[in-house]
Amino acid sequence: MTIDPAIVGREFPAFDIEYATDDVILYALGIGAGRAEAEAKYVRGDGLEVFPLYPVVTASKVFTSMTDVLEVDGTKRLHGEQRLKLHAPLPTAGRMHVTARAESVWDKGAGAVIDTVAEFRVGSELVASATFSSFIRDGGGFGGERGDGLERCAYDRAPDVVADDVMSWNQALLYSLTGDDNPLHLDPEFARRSGFDRPIAHGLCTLGFGARMGIVAADLEDRVAEINCRFISPVYPGEKLRLEAWRDGGALRGILYAGDRIAIDPLEIVTRNTD
Repeated sequence: MTIDPAIVGREFPAFDIEYATDDVILYALGIGAGRAEAEAKYVRGDGLEVFPLYPVVTASKVFTSMTDVLEVDGTKRLHGEQRLKLHAPLPTAGRMHVTARAESVWDKGAGAVIDTVAEFRVGSELVASATFSSFIRDGGGFGGERGDGLERCAYDRAPDVVADDVMSWNQALLYSLTGDDNPLHLDPEFARRSGFDRPIAHGLCTLGFGARMGIVAADLEDRVAEINCRFISPVYPGEKLRLEAWRDGGALRGILYAGDRIAIDPLEIVTRNTD
């Protein structure tokens, strides 16, 4: 189906997410936290902090709203890019009120990209905003602007930061407990019907791994203002990950590899000015 650009501005039903400290810890474990002492604050009750990416646990509800309201075939939707801006620290327990709308539509020829913007509030305070970019197969050709995505890394020097990690064999099962139970990540038969030989990791789980690796390795704790990425290829639970990243002004920009494949490029962590 060709996407109608008139969908821009359409609002999706708002919803609330109630979360407790156990949910915050479960999310951190779902992205592999707890293996380094610097990550203890994300997984222990004393001095607990919310990992900056936590608002994206709402992704499955945001995408379901998008496909329902915009009447998009969910089987043709791919998560292309993810952006998150942090406006205030999240409390370790509370209720997030989530609103979302179709912000823009881009014509990629054979496909289209829909940017869905979500805002997250605790009480009246805006704590985060995110852009979920979806590539819709067969959705293009309506004559719209092509648009620009995140620029991939192209540095001619050795990386400033290198970090290694590995997903556990049951990482997708663990991450699904945060609320994303898409069978693509859980059911071997469904994964095979979708063209994969076994379930793949959630893209946002992979992003969580890469962001955590970069934040810890580059000592960026408490200074994160944005986390952005472009998904390139899927990752399988059990695979080894390597982040190679470069300091670039007020950002750390890198490439996340799964084995010898590029999984995310770029992975961008923008820091706030603490002067």
